[in-house]
Amino acid sequence: MCLENTLLELIKKQTTPAMGCTEPVAVSLATAYAVNAVGGTVKKVKVKTDPNIYKNGMGVYVPNTGKIGLDVAAAIGAVGGNSQVGLEVLKDINQEHIKLMNKLIDSGNVEVSVLGEPGLLHIIAEVETDKGTGLAEIVKTHENLIRLEANGEVLLNKDYNFLSESKKDVCVLDKHCIDEIVGVIESYNEQDLAFLLEGALMNYKVAQKGLECDCGLSVGANMKELIDSGKLGKDLANITSLYTAAASDARMRGLSLPVMTTNGSGNQGLTATIPVYVAAKELGIDGIKLLRALAISQALTIKVKSSIGLLSALCSCTIAAPIGSASGIIYLLGGGAFEMQQLISSLTADIIGAICDGAKPGCALKVASGVATAVRHALMIMNGLCVPCSNGIVGRTAEECIENIGAISNPGMINTDKTILDIMVHKGLKDKNNEC
Repeated sequence: MCLENTLLELIKKQTTPAMGCTEPVAVSLATAYAVNAVGGTVKKVKVKTDPNIYKNGMGVYVPNTGKIGLDVAAAIGAVGGNSQVGLEVLKDINQEHIKLMNKLIDSGNVEVSVLGEPGLLHIIAEVETDKGTGLAEIVKTHENLIRLEANGEVLLNKDYNFLSESKKDVCVLDKHCIDEIVGVIESYNEQDLAFLLEGALMNYKVAQKGLECDCGLSVGANMKELIDSGKLGKDLANITSLYTAAASDARMRGLSLPVMTTNGSGNQGLTATIPVYVAAKELGIDGIKLLRALAISQALTIKVKSSIGLLSALCSCTIAAPIGSASGIIYLLGGGAFEMQQLISSLTADIIGAICDGAKPGCALKVASGVATAVRHALMIMNGLCVPCSNGIVGRTAEECIENIGAISNPGMINTDKTILDIMVHKGLKDKNNEC
């Protein structure tokens, strides 16, 4: 199949709606599957997750619960989750579900533990009800159910070879350079790419909500106040940054609105779409130019993230998605593949190495930093900035830069990932009041 078809299908596959942070929500989805398999009233919930899911679920709010933690995600998915709607599994949670969730947790009937080594997304949920035991297993991606059992009877069992599974996703874009990707995207028409605008509008709505309410750390609202008061400049970098941060504020607080994800991540989805959309509004650009800019952002975010790996110690919201969105903005500014390649080199020389220490309200700070830095780089590239490959890990080509970023992540930061989780567990991050 030619790149023209595979690229469009890949972008569609990697941009899906979700409500809440996708790691704890994936746990909710697993427990919902397990309960649906066996039926009955939930008595006990046991969940095992890989270290990265565990890390990403420790400090973030679970949608419609007002609470933090994987025990909350596991319990609420079991008593009220709707597995038929995927990562919007918690969209119909009500107060009766909350009462049942609290009863399960308070009685000590929810257990969550770590399974395996960092690198491969993996969740096993076992739920005991008055009708028996249900089991669900999700692997590799947040919705990829590979095993389902009811009282020992196998209802679903997909072949999956854990020993041969690579730590990194194999992406069709790995084989294609930036020039090819941009060239193909420029062949798409408005009808091909209309779905991307729907996703951008969905995410922009979350940003607006984040500015209206006291969400998370209120990073976006704080930045807006500083801009309105003249203490912070009203430039393209700050405007795009504040809207993206506001959306992350809302998402990390568990706001009950769906976002369009990228690579299974809500914050990456926000960072890949909102800066491009806001920049287009500021520049007075719409139509096919905007749609292609959004497509470029998604494609390059997916390409860089494929090199980094699905879950990593490297924060993709400060590098993968900002590379994507800033490339989209370069396109809006009249640049092309050459300028995007220069952007990747300059960002490789700058902000590589920000760690992922789990999903939490503070993610809005990293999103804000990543977007602001990347947009400034885009503007400097359009003004003639060129970073030579003699600078540290900067490669001879953009593709080599991306490979080097991936190597920093894996194997470079595997032990870092373990250390991060160890620090988080021992400091007792899962404080239900989220206070120091």
